[in-house]
Amino acid sequence: MLYLIIFLGLLFIGIGFLITEKNAPSLLSGYNTMSKSEQAQFDLDAYIPAFRRFHIFLGLSTLLVGLELYFWVSKNAGLIFVTIYPILAYVFFIFWGKKYESGKMQRRSSLGIIVLLLSALLVGFLFYKSFQETKIHIEDTAVQFKGMYGETVDYQDIREIELVQKLPKITAKLNGTAMDGIYKGKFKTADGEIVKLLINAENKPYIQIIKKDDKSIFFASKNDDNGRIYKQLKEKMR
Repeated sequence: MLYLIIFLGLLFIGIGFLITEKNAPSLLSGYNTMSKSEQAQFDLDAYIPAFRRFHIFLGLSTLLVGLELYFWVSKNAGLIFVTIYPILAYVFFIFWGKKYESGKMQRRSSLGIIVLLLSALLVGFLFYKSFQETKIHIEDTAVQFKGMYGETVDYQDIREIELVQKLPKITAKLNGTAMDGIYKGKFKTADGEIVKLLINAENKPYIQIIKKDDKSIFFASKNDDNGRIYKQLKEKMR
């Protein structure tokens, strides 16, 4: 996560210096797809310096604010910032840059702004859902996990329930979300096993449910005592 903040900040700064008046016809997104007549109407000499200043500012602000949030607020706050902030910054820049455009170019920019705003809303919604706790409900015949990537598991399909002090070593996320202390979805372990993680917080010990098909679910409540939940599950399994 820390490397992502640094990488994005340096990337934006690099983009600012990469694009020049000479290589814009091949590298500048949007401009490189314009017709010759559209390019002739576009004030490239005024746009490129503004493009450079914007990306230098975007890179520096991503680095400074992202790192401050990462170290002084939380790692997840830093992640959310560097994910949504650049999208909104580009919305502003495209809107501001419309003064250099006309006709069909402005309509394309307006469409781009709409797409970016919808993307920001989608990303924000996914972050919101990720922070919503996946709750466990212990029923008479099954255990239910309600929330993101939840499922219902019949007791007759469970081979074993254990308390473990650490999660298996994860090598890849197949789907879901992975943030600091929050892991939800399917993940691949170093042993090649596919497991489902429903970890709401780093609240040890974790509950491991091993099903009869050898698939495992790891669960951790956000605030409840996992040891107490484990005892309730064991009683239902008798």
